[in-house]
Amino acid sequence: EDYLTRWSGIIPGDLDPTVSVHHVTTLKNTYLKLRSLVDRGVIIVGHGLKKDFRIINLHVPKSQIIDTVDLFHRPRQRKISLKFLAYHLLGKRIQQETHNSIEDATIAMRLYNKYLQLRD
Repeated sequence: EDYLTRWSGIIPGDLDPTVSVHHVTTLKNTYLKLRSLVDRGVIIVGHGLKKDFRIINLHVPKSQIIDTVDLFHRPRQRKISLKFLAYHLLGKRIQQETHNSIEDATIAMRLYNKYLQLRD
């Protein structure tokens, strides 16, 4: 099977609850959890979230999204990748061989904190 590991970070066994080192849940449970967080007004920080939410068909009010792709975007300029921002603003090399969603989420939060620091 092709898990598109380079982009997904998923390797054989990750989706099998009997052998995975990760907590494995169903797509339905994951969607319901996300829906619950959105309904409770939780603010979600990440990079490229609008596209992610569109792909999973989940409407999240703009007021609940902090997207680092937008925080560091300048008008009439291309959007900057998480990898580039992580290296140039945080001195961190990420996504060297495969994608790691936990690392991406952590970096997005650190970038948001950096944005707040630079803004002040």
